[in-house]
Amino acid sequence: MADVWFVPDILANVSGTMEATMERIVQFLQSEVVRSISEGQPPSRPGKPPHVDTGELKGTIKKDVVVDKAKVIGRVGSDFPGAPRLELGFVGKDAKGRNVQQLPRPFLRPAIYKHKAEIREILRNPSLRLKVKAGRRTKGRVRNVRGRI
Repeated sequence: MADVWFVPDILANVSGTMEATMERIVQFLQSEVVRSISEGQPPSRPGKPPHVDTGELKGTIKKDVVVDKAKVIGRVGSDFPGAPRLELGFVGKDAKGRNVQQLPRPFLRPAIYKHKAEIREILRNPSLRLKVKAGRRTKGRVRNVRGRI
């Protein structure tokens, strides 16, 4: 009977650890997405992340972690109205009736694909810290990782 008392505590601890790990991952991805939206004269080349025009897109990159029963879900996205059009492209008539052929300038999916190895490494070893030095990422261990990526 004593073992049963520990089950909720262990599950809560695992969930808390996974939630903290997912928070690190989405925080890392959020910073990479914002970094990918580069300065420069708009428009960017098709297939490349968009350049900053008004700064609205860059300012609306949000992250969220949801714990739902036995799942921990991390999301990175934007509530900017033009974000889906930039990420996926658009062909057809817009709201003003103009014919538009806008090729995609993805900024969310490439961040995930580009950093799959880092994400897997964080999942395998939650205490691993990714450091940025002179524009390059290196792996290092940190004893205290509160709020850090």
